[in-house]
Amino acid sequence: MDPPSSEPPSSQQLRAAVFQPPAPSNSIINNPLGILTQAADCLRVASMHNIDLVLFPELYLTGGVSYSESDGDNVDANADDSQGDGNHAGVSAMHASLDRESYELSIIGNLCAELNVACAMGYAELKHESEIDASIVEVSSVYNSMALFHADGSRAANFRCTISDTDKYLNGNPFVEVMPVNLNLPCRGEESRNNDNQIKVGMAIGNEIFVPEHYRHLARSGAQLLLAASAFHSRCHSQDEHVSSANMEEKCVLTTRAMENGVPILSSNYVGVRGGGCEAGELLFNGSSGIVSSRGKDLVVAPQMEGGDMPCGEGYFLPCETGDLYAADVSYVHGSNNDRMRSSLSSWDLAPRGMGKITNDDTGISKREKDGSGFGKEVQQVVKGKRRKNRKVRK
Repeated sequence: MDPPSSEPPSSQQLRAAVFQPPAPSNSIINNPLGILTQAADCLRVASMHNIDLVLFPELYLTGGVSYSESDGDNVDANADDSQGDGNHAGVSAMHASLDRESYELSIIGNLCAELNVACAMGYAELKHESEIDASIVEVSSVYNSMALFHADGSRAANFRCTISDTDKYLNGNPFVEVMPVNLNLPCRGEESRNNDNQIKVGMAIGNEIFVPEHYRHLARSGAQLLLAASAFHSRCHSQDEHVSSANMEEKCVLTTRAMENGVPILSSNYVGVRGGGCEAGELLFNGSSGIVSSRGKDLVVAPQMEGGDMPCGEGYFLPCETGDLYAADVSYVHGSNNDRMRSSLSSWDLAPRGMGKITNDDTGISKREKDGSGFGKEVQQVVKGKRRKNRKVRK
């Protein structure tokens, strides 16, 4: 059964889009001008169609994912190896990384201001010189980050991924990164929209979508829209073979996150095979970028393969010179409903019930107090409530 299409009467709408570019290649790492040209064309198309917010994939501005010999990925033989140690991937990752105050990011901000579009763009962030401690030897000095720009081009936030499945990237601080930020959307027309053009956004990168607590904390802190930048891929096992099991897993997770938190989600990913052909062991990016409503309904879904059909018949398909935009009108809770969500934080205990205070009874046996209001307690109350309703119906 499809979720109801109606939205709460207090909801408002923005027109959002996710950008799905072709699979990244090692050669584009050394071509920052080409990446900026692609991004400029994408934002121009978005502006022409009154898009308020565009989400780019993970690490987009720095040429896509970096490849490591340690995890079995193929490394371009023509990649930069200036140190002569054969470790192309490590050199390429460092070469592609950007300082958060780099001119490339400034150009993106200028484009947003000129075209009146807000955007979130993934990139590999070089650790800022103010954060470097010479006394500590680190394997990597690069973060997997996402820069968020207001529609006037100013920086809204710089988010760092808190979960890295390799030693190529540093982890951001989870206590800092799981807080939503205010994003100013475009003001169209002469009339001022007061604060109606501002929305509170929560961000996630890569495998963070598999951590329910990440989105739960963002939603309970007032996030009205969630962003998920990714570079999910599987591997080719034979010519023209497409592995779709990963697509189903990620799609189900995104739908679940939207429904359990009551907040719409934007998800952006690459599509196609790195290098063009599907040789055994090559990376096959899963595509399936899309937008899910707060009730779990697919508002727009991009193809799983290059040139494929859209699995969802709704939304807008906006082709760009390189890659495509997939847009939809997204409803989000505004005003008093969001205020009530934030007010509930005072009575919400995020610690599991098992972490309650330890006490000793007369028998000398240690026990944990169970009178907390944590997640386990709330679930137990919901289950008990449903059982009572079932008993009344049976009677």
